[in-house]
Amino acid sequence: DGGIGLYSGLNNDNAITLETNGGANETIQIRSNQGEGVATADIANAVNASIALISDAGGVGIFSGLNGEGAVYIGADAGANETVRIHSNQGTGVNAKGGSTDASVNIVSDVGGIGLYTALDADNAITLEANGGGDETIQVRSNQGTGVATADIANAVNASIALVSDVGGVAAVSGLDGAGAIWIGADAGTSETVVVHSHQGTGADSIKIYSDAGGVTIDGGSTAEGIKLGTTSGAPIVIGHATSETTVSDNLTVTGNATISGDHTIAGSLIVQGSTTTVSSSNLVIQDSIIGLGISGSQDNDVGNWNNVGDRAVIFARASAASSALP
Repeated sequence: DGGIGLYSGLNNDNAITLETNGGANETIQIRSNQGEGVATADIANAVNASIALISDAGGVGIFSGLNGEGAVYIGADAGANETVRIHSNQGTGVNAKGGSTDASVNIVSDVGGIGLYTALDADNAITLEANGGGDETIQVRSNQGTGVATADIANAVNASIALVSDVGGVAAVSGLDGAGAIWIGADAGTSETVVVHSHQGTGADSIKIYSDAGGVTIDGGSTAEGIKLGTTSGAPIVIGHATSETTVSDNLTVTGNATISGDHTIAGSLIVQGSTTTVSSSNLVIQDSIIGLGISGSQDNDVGNWNNVGDRAVIFARASAASSALP
């Protein structure tokens, strides 16, 4: 009915050793058959666990020499409410760029990968969360990876950092009510690019940029390259809604044909430089009462910018009544 204690006063390695040396099938078990206690928030209460490994001033190491799967296994198999917890109560350290041992909780693999896997079919299957305060950040960093994603989802894993969902969506959502709520950027050098690409979408909105209540600004900092839309040959471009206003703030150059289906109002001067001008309308109204053929404005003939060489004809109909027929 009493406890069992193992005590040593040796100030050296192997002060207490539990060891077997019988063969490949040997095991060492430390078992609590009926204990239900759990460790709470500090080292003083760790002894409440049904099995407790405690070092008051030193570290606790679990090490395996097995070169195979399950070399070290920490698991629970009691029921739906079980949890497995790795907790640092007072550590304040963080990993700097390139560091791996300064964080208060470290998961490190020297030459292999690290995997987080769950079979839960529900929300929050895997959660990475910080809840420390206004200065907290979460970083997913690749220090030396140079890979990039290529043209399909199978090759997305080649990127040095990849967010991949095989059959579901990928969302980036921020609760910040301020500038830079979501920022996607590159800052490596002049050859960098940022690509938003839909590989197989065939809908009119396979890529959609939308703002529910605000505007959308697309701006380029290069006066040489600017902004290019619809550079694929034969791809149509639609700008504006049927009832919206579209404004071009500066010069507009059209290298191909331009068709205007609605009314066209020109507030400035109209200059036509083509070799042929065709006006096809049932009613042409010109407010100017003086029409000059073969001249430019009111320049004097001596200037030489226009001359009277060639045939010209203008018919002016004049009669005694407004209803008289034309000659």
